[in-house]
Amino acid sequence: MRTIAATALLLAALGAFVTACGSATADQQSMCDQAFAQAMAVDPGSDTVSDVDGSIAGCQSLESWVAAAKQFPDAFGGRDPAAVASERCAASPELQNSPVCIALR
Repeated sequence: MRTIAATALLLAALGAFVTACGSATADQQSMCDQAFAQAMAVDPGSDTVSDVDGSIAGCQSLESWVAAAKQFPDAFGGRDPAAVASERCAASPELQNSPVCIALR
């Protein structure tokens, strides 16, 4: 009986951990989506390169940045968002240690 109770307790703890991890991932994607949306909302006459850099810096993974970019399919004139991120990572020393740029190495 104790083994069943211990197993049930372990499974409940594992379930809570998995739920928390999923929530953290969703929060990270939401933050990335917001950073990308802010970059796309700028006036076209402003410095859009720094806005794109800000969205790259605001994302915790390349996958999150690409997913956020796909919400704005015309953002880069049909170019692959990963290619745009790669170019910005190469051109901006400030982005070198961002998770997106690290993933592109």
